[in-house]
Amino acid sequence: MDTPASPRRPLWVRAFMRCALAVLALGAGLIAAEVAVRMLSPVPIEAEMIGREMRFFRGGGDKFTRAYTVDAELGFLPVIGGGLYNDFATWRNRYPREKRPGVTRLLFIGDSVTAR
Repeated sequence: MDTPASPRRPLWVRAFMRCALAVLALGAGLIAAEVAVRMLSPVPIEAEMIGREMRFFRGGGDKFTRAYTVDAELGFLPVIGGGLYNDFATWRNRYPREKRPGVTRLLFIGDSVTAR
Protein backbone atom coordinates (compact mmCIF):
# COMPACT_ATOMS: atom_id res chain seq x y z
CA MET A 1 0.00 0.00 0.00
CA ASP A 2 1.40 3.36 -1.03
CA THR A 3 1.31 6.23 1.39
CA PRO A 4 0.31 9.57 -0.05
CA ALA A 5 3.12 12.10 -0.34
CA SER A 6 3.00 14.84 2.25
CA PRO A 7 2.20 18.27 0.83
CA ARG A 8 5.21 20.47 0.25
CA ARG A 9 5.55 23.57 2.44
CA PRO A 10 5.29 27.00 0.81
CA LEU A 11 8.52 28.58 -0.39
CA TRP A 12 8.50 31.36 2.22
CA VAL A 13 8.18 28.81 5.06
CA ARG A 14 11.12 26.79 3.74
CA ALA A 15 13.21 29.95 3.29
CA PHE A 16 12.37 31.15 6.81
CA MET A 17 13.25 27.77 8.30
CA ARG A 18 16.57 27.69 6.45
CA CYS A 19 17.44 31.21 7.61
CA ALA A 20 16.47 30.37 11.20
CA LEU A 21 18.60 27.23 11.08
CA ALA A 22 21.54 29.21 9.66
CA VAL A 23 21.26 31.84 12.43
CA LEU A 24 21.08 29.14 15.12
CA ALA A 25 24.07 27.33 13.64
CA LEU A 26 26.07 30.56 13.47
CA GLY A 27 25.17 31.40 17.09
CA ALA A 28 26.13 27.93 18.28
CA GLY A 29 29.42 28.17 16.40
CA LEU A 30 30.23 31.56 17.93
CA ILE A 31 29.43 30.32 21.43
CA ALA A 32 31.57 27.21 20.92
CA ALA A 33 34.45 29.34 19.61
CA GLU A 34 34.17 31.73 22.57
CA VAL A 35 34.24 28.83 25.07
CA ALA A 36 37.21 27.26 23.30
CA VAL A 37 39.21 30.51 23.27
CA ARG A 38 38.49 31.15 26.96
CA MET A 39 39.53 27.62 27.88
CA LEU A 40 42.69 27.59 25.76
CA SER A 41 43.98 31.06 26.70
CA PRO A 42 42.42 32.35 29.91
CA VAL A 43 43.28 35.88 31.00
CA PRO A 44 44.37 35.88 34.63
CA ILE A 45 43.11 38.67 36.87
CA GLU A 46 45.72 39.44 39.45
CA ALA A 47 44.32 40.39 42.86
CA GLU A 48 46.85 43.20 43.25
CA MET A 49 45.61 44.83 40.01
CA ILE A 50 42.02 45.23 41.20
CA GLY A 51 41.36 48.72 42.53
CA ARG A 52 44.90 49.83 41.74
CA GLU A 53 45.60 53.33 40.49
CA MET A 54 46.63 53.65 36.86
CA ARG A 55 49.54 56.06 36.94
CA PHE A 56 49.16 57.27 33.35
CA PHE A 57 46.13 59.25 34.52
CA ARG A 58 48.37 61.26 36.84
CA GLY A 59 50.81 62.13 34.07
CA GLY A 60 48.05 63.25 31.73
CA GLY A 61 47.83 66.70 33.22
CA ASP A 62 44.76 68.87 33.27
CA LYS A 63 42.76 66.97 30.65
CA PHE A 64 42.32 63.94 32.92
CA THR A 65 41.66 65.85 36.15
CA ARG A 66 38.91 67.88 34.44
CA ALA A 67 37.17 64.71 33.24
CA TYR A 68 37.83 62.18 36.03
CA THR A 69 38.34 62.04 39.76
CA VAL A 70 39.99 59.24 41.75
CA ASP A 71 37.60 57.14 43.82
CA ALA A 72 38.81 54.62 46.40
CA GLU A 73 36.01 52.14 45.70
CA LEU A 74 35.46 52.42 41.94
CA GLY A 75 38.82 53.66 40.70
CA PHE A 76 37.77 56.64 38.57
CA LEU A 77 34.54 58.58 38.37
CA PRO A 78 33.60 61.20 35.79
CA VAL A 79 33.46 64.80 36.95
CA ILE A 80 29.80 65.72 36.46
CA GLY A 81 29.29 69.21 35.05
CA GLY A 82 32.97 69.45 34.13
CA GLY A 83 34.53 69.70 30.70
CA LEU A 84 33.63 66.28 29.31
CA TYR A 85 30.38 65.29 31.09
CA ASN A 86 27.31 67.50 31.45
CA ASP A 87 24.91 67.75 34.41
CA PHE A 88 23.11 64.60 33.22
CA ALA A 89 26.38 62.58 33.41
CA THR A 90 26.47 62.13 29.63
CA TRP A 91 29.06 63.36 27.16
CA ARG A 92 28.57 66.92 26.07
CA ASN A 93 27.25 67.16 22.54
CA ARG A 94 25.68 69.66 20.17
CA TYR A 95 22.17 68.23 20.44
CA PRO A 96 19.46 70.21 22.26
CA ARG A 97 17.98 68.61 25.36
CA GLU A 98 14.44 68.76 23.97
CA LYS A 99 13.80 66.32 21.14
CA ARG A 100 12.44 67.85 17.95
CA PRO A 101 9.39 66.23 16.33
CA GLY A 102 10.34 63.69 13.69
CA VAL A 103 13.78 63.03 15.20
CA THR A 104 14.58 59.54 16.43
CA ARG A 105 17.19 59.18 19.16
CA LEU A 106 19.13 56.04 20.00
CA LEU A 107 20.67 55.24 23.37
CA PHE A 108 23.94 53.32 23.41
CA ILE A 109 25.02 51.96 26.77
CA GLY A 110 28.53 50.61 27.21
CA ASP A 111 32.10 51.42 28.06
CA SER A 112 34.67 53.54 26.24
CA VAL A 113 34.62 51.23 23.22
CA THR A 114 30.97 52.19 22.60
CA ALA A 115 32.03 55.76 21.81
CA ARG A 116 34.38 54.74 18.99
